[in-house]
Amino acid sequence: MTATQTQTQYNSNIDTTKLSTFVDCPRKYFFEYELGWRPELPDHNLIFGEAWHAALATLYQIGNEPLGGMAPIDIAYVSFLDVYRQHFQEHTDDMYAPKSPYLAYEALQNYIDVYFSKDVTTYEVQHIEAVGYVSIELIGEEPREPAKLYFRQDLIARNRNDGTIVSIEHKTTGRADRKWYQQWQLNLQVGTYTHALYFLYELADVYGVLINGVVFNKKGPELIRIPCVKILPQMYSWYETVRYYLTALHHEKQVLSQCSEDDSYLRAFPMNPNSCTKYFGCRYHDFCCAWSNPLRYAHEPPLGFKVDFWNPADQPKKQTIDIIGKMIYE
Repeated sequence: MTATQTQTQYNSNIDTTKLSTFVDCPRKYFFEYELGWRPELPDHNLIFGEAWHAALATLYQIGNEPLGGMAPIDIAYVSFLDVYRQHFQEHTDDMYAPKSPYLAYEALQNYIDVYFSKDVTTYEVQHIEAVGYVSIELIGEEPREPAKLYFRQDLIARNRNDGTIVSIEHKTTGRADRKWYQQWQLNLQVGTYTHALYFLYELADVYGVLINGVVFNKKGPELIRIPCVKILPQMYSWYETVRYYLTALHHEKQVLSQCSEDDSYLRAFPMNPNSCTKYFGCRYHDFCCAWSNPLRYAHEPPLGFKVDFWNPADQPKKQTIDIIGKMIYE
């Protein structure tokens, strides 16, 4: 199998999740997004986060009034369970505590009391789960097609008091330590959302991004909101950073197209050894240790893995915003 044959099996649309993986380790990106290898077992943190997103999307869609005889919290909780129970049944709930459905219900109640009851009067919802992309000019002397960087924003709202626009992004975590707090200010996703807002609204009206976090721990759910406001020089810096890594990703794809399973080693998507043991370790660590050229083994996924390609352009959405196709930092 050649790399070109492999490439026909996946969709090359890039979002900040993919790009961040590439920044972390290009070889990890290769396994996860070029070959599409993902664990067969569902990722509980991922599914729980998706279920929480569904619950909050429902809340902001229906407002703070009962509907059909049901309270908003119960309608939102049904949305949570609709996603969560597709993968995890009741007998597993205690296994994954404190990220469990019964604590999710408690977190919803706290969220409604602390934030949502005020949000419905403070903010006018503009978009829920808005999908689009921004065009990024790649670095190089030869003219190239701009790269498309896809995004999905959880909630875009206008502040009724001052008219400013904010992107409210729902995040869940089991532990909010210093690293968790600090990651958002330089996060590629946060910059992409801010960049997108500049195209949708007047520059002076854009407030920025608000990280809408919930910490699920043994003491009970904890609510956190972190404002991420970027002035123009910071957006210049974000843009050049994204250009650099998207150009590097584009280059690795070109190199991959010239590689073959007959090569003694893979020249594309080099490894970043410093990332192998970060956090809970890398699921592809053993493959990197054993295979100099993983293309030789790309015909089928290893035991415990499946082929599952991620295409950000095809994700479920409540609303679709206009496609964005120009650059403002000139």
